[in-house]
Amino acid sequence: MTAKLVTRAILITAIAYMAAIAAFMLLGATRDVALFLGGSTALMALSLLMVTRGVLEAVNPQRGESEGGIFRFCSDAFMILTPGDLGPAAKASISAAILYFTKMVVFGDAMLGLPPIWFSLTG
Repeated sequence: MTAKLVTRAILITAIAYMAAIAAFMLLGATRDVALFLGGSTALMALSLLMVTRGVLEAVNPQRGESEGGIFRFCSDAFMILTPGDLGPAAKASISAAILYFTKMVVFGDAMLGLPPIWFSLTG
């Protein structure tokens, strides 16, 4: 089960990244700009997906398994980033924080003009 979720998470991340890169390149961005902005946008979107899942779990923890279909399918894959002894709302929130931190380390924040953290660590 865990291997399937890891594979699903990697595929969802790759698809989001490729879609964001394609969108920026269609809008006229250069290749390098599209790579950084696409990665930043993709990880931010996945982080917001997990924030939404956390809010929904906190507001209505008794939702049925049939509710949410594709939303639950996508967000379950990222719930494995956290330990198993937490509640679903906490797991989703921690997963969102991990995805956002990964975004900041690898791609930085273009809107705020912050370079990737690894630039600061290596330079």
